[in-house]
Amino acid sequence: MDDDDDDIANLTEQVSTKNQAFREGNVHDDFAVASKTRDNSERSFYKELAKVIEASDVILEVLDARDPLGTRSADMEKMVMRAGPDKHLVLLLNKIDLVPREAAEKWLKYLREELPAVAFKCSTQEQRSNLGWKSSKSAKKTSNLLQTSDCLGAETLIKLLKNYSRSHE
Repeated sequence: MDDDDDDIANLTEQVSTKNQAFREGNVHDDFAVASKTRDNSERSFYKELAKVIEASDVILEVLDARDPLGTRSADMEKMVMRAGPDKHLVLLLNKIDLVPREAAEKWLKYLREELPAVAFKCSTQEQRSNLGWKSSKSAKKTSNLLQTSDCLGAETLIKLLKNYSRSHE
């Protein structure tokens, strides 16, 4: 038996011992420590999230266009809704250039049944070139805008935020 075989045998024995302890209810202390650490981290996260929501008038929830429901946080949305009517939640459907246009349009329609939703694509310009975003008026065709390096959705988002700021002191 060489060293690799000894290592595998030792690991197999350790796993077997831990599995046996778990089945018998004698869970190893490492498991309890990891569980407590995770609980404390989660509690800390939600405390910080509550502070951010309290200090904010508008909360942007960034959703990945490739998996909007998978990147959506129902807990955070409930926290915002419970914070009061003066809090605004906006869904930002990001990376729309990575999905077919029809899919992005259907997701926006679905999301807008519940909350305001904005389609978004970040600028992919190189830093050494002129950073910033151009108005959609400068694009010749809206359908080609997804293929450009221009930011898409920023103007809509700015207008929405300006409307919220006018209606809120």
